[in-house]
Amino acid sequence: RDVLVGGDHPRRRFLSPRPRVRFAPNSGFFLFHSNSQGEMVWQAQMRYLYAMSNWTIEGNACVDQFPPEKQWLCLFPQHAYPFIKARTFVLNSALDHYQVANFLGAEPLSGFPGKEAPSHSYLSGYNSSAAPGWATCSGDDCDLHACGVRQVEDMNAYMVSFKDALRGARTFHQEGNGAFIYGCNDHNAEMNDVAYRTYRVRNTTMRDALAEWWRSDGGQPAARHRYVDGGRYAYPASVTDTSDACLPWKDVSGGWQVFR
Repeated sequence: RDVLVGGDHPRRRFLSPRPRVRFAPNSGFFLFHSNSQGEMVWQAQMRYLYAMSNWTIEGNACVDQFPPEKQWLCLFPQHAYPFIKARTFVLNSALDHYQVANFLGAEPLSGFPGKEAPSHSYLSGYNSSAAPGWATCSGDDCDLHACGVRQVEDMNAYMVSFKDALRGARTFHQEGNGAFIYGCNDHNAEMNDVAYRTYRVRNTTMRDALAEWWRSDGGQPAARHRYVDGGRYAYPASVTDTSDACLPWKDVSGGWQVFR
């Protein structure tokens, strides 16, 4: 997410002539989206964090589009992504596991901002997955089979919003860019060597899609390097609804196993 928000700041740190830089941000395209009840929970938390920490966003023209009191909006990639000039290849799930728990399934913290309450702490996951119907449907121990009809509808709508946000940015269509957007309910799959080698979109694995883009000359149409999963989840939901490749791999005793 830092790359998507910070834009071209890393490249600008070099003295002239600046090197040719490419970005491949993974699992950081956090959507500006409400929870399942229409409340902007994560956004309120990020707005407070931005002000409390005196955060400064450098290297992205996004901040020039807003007055100072609204520049915190540039913490969200869909606002900052359109201003990135360096060649960029977005790697992300359209139904990011972390976003489901902390965006869709979150509830506002009572009295926020305020002191930490026993019921909302680091150990309890704070307000993650606390909204009605999301306790077992999202989070680290989620079971997609436990998701109700409403939750499945919300997840599918989230996937549509995610893809619309990407497609609505000029950067997504810019020459030399690309993306690999998979439908698996996962987070940081790009850091899992098995998922990295097996997740597929249009019969192309994540690894092969990224490698082809990385080795390209940077002058090809973005469509040449775009892989966007068009799948949806059914009810009752299954991890493989969007793709047979979406298997829940876990590292057990030094070896990878599939957990259904």
